[in-house]
Amino acid sequence: MIDARLASAADQFAEGVLTGDQLRRITEPLRSDGAAHERTVAESMPTRVPVDAVGPLARQTWAGLHIDSQRAIIDALAEVVIDPSGSGKPFAPNLIRIEWKS
Repeated sequence: MIDARLASAADQFAEGVLTGDQLRRITEPLRSDGAAHERTVAESMPTRVPVDAVGPLARQTWAGLHIDSQRAIIDALAEVVIDPSGSGKPFAPNLIRIEWKS
């Protein structure tokens, strides 16, 4: 939609319907909106798992990844669930479950 509006404004400028100042006033906010939309889409895309994170090089690849990348891989592959222990009961490690995403 934004690209279509930019193209339409460019066509109107080429036809002499719009001045350079009008074109600039139209395109600057549209480009800003477009960049914001692109960031939103990029942030909402699923994390890619590096190819070498599976298979024979997985251990070496994992060790070399930044902690944020490791977290992203875990988030992509599994969900950590902590079951309630009940009121007044201490935390117990056996309440932690890993559910693999399919």
